[in-house]
Amino acid sequence: MTQVKTNSPLLAVVRQSYATGRPVPWVQVHQVPDFRLLQPLDPHRPGVSCVESTARSTGWTRWSTPSRSAWASCLECHRNPAAHLRPQAEVTNLDWHASSPAAQLEMGRKFVHDWNVRPPESCSGCHR
Repeated sequence: MTQVKTNSPLLAVVRQSYATGRPVPWVQVHQVPDFRLLQPLDPHRPGVSCVESTARSTGWTRWSTPSRSAWASCLECHRNPAAHLRPQAEVTNLDWHASSPAAQLEMGRKFVHDWNVRPPESCSGCHR
């Protein structure tokens, strides 16, 4: 739709707000505690690249609520870290990629085992 239905009864509160200068009486639909805090990824952890940590945490601040897709992205990595880990020497190499998806998984599984990688999947793993 390219046009707003300016005469819609649903927009009466918006028109009234504009006419009177008083704010729209918004209804709160989410109660998020003030102490919420997303712990940033530590790019110095074994195999966690700057690319992964930046891409997954972009737009996340202490005051913002991440979108469902952002949470899904983080959980994807936490549930399958082998697909995302890289050699320590390549952590800061933004252009590095494994030679194939199969090579990534093989190498990643070795890293998960050798480095004892166990990312948390509970809310408290990142929100403290």
